[in-house]
Amino acid sequence: MVVKTIVVRNLFSFEYEGSNPSLPTIKYDLLRILFFTTTATKYLKEGAKMKFSTNREKGNSGLGIAIAYFSVNGYTVSIPLNDTQDYDLVIEKDGKLESVQVKATGCKRRNGNYQVALRSYGGTKGTTYKTLVDTNIDYLFVLNQDKEIFLIPKSKINNRNTLNLCEKYMQYKVNF
Repeated sequence: MVVKTIVVRNLFSFEYEGSNPSLPTIKYDLLRILFFTTTATKYLKEGAKMKFSTNREKGNSGLGIAIAYFSVNGYTVSIPLNDTQDYDLVIEKDGKLESVQVKATGCKRRNGNYQVALRSYGGTKGTTYKTLVDTNIDYLFVLNQDKEIFLIPKSKINNRNTLNLCEKYMQYKVNF
């Protein structure tokens, strides 16, 4: 008997027997889960806003919550080794692979709607090198400062520069 163990973020471990398992045994470390839950509850209380000090912190928050969202909803989540792809995550469920671009925003317009930049910048001059509509992704995952999550199919996005999270996109708001 061959037992393979894969540890996921030090919270769960999945043990597989053989080379092609159909039903893994899930083991978990209750102490780590309780710590994670307590910490998340402390910082993400109802009505509290997320604090984004830097763009890097904002991006890491969005990516972390996207990974957690998809994992909790039964997806296998893969992360690319570098950041040159159009996508931030690859998700798989029921044998179907899909790519996801993750964005986080704290930018609120005068009308109260959050706005998300759809362009990526780079280089020493900060020039635009791609916009979301020109990429080969399936979904846009958006986290705003109020901890609202949107999972928008790319096919529903026509804007090139920014996207306002208005009534049109409320149907893509998901609960976590």
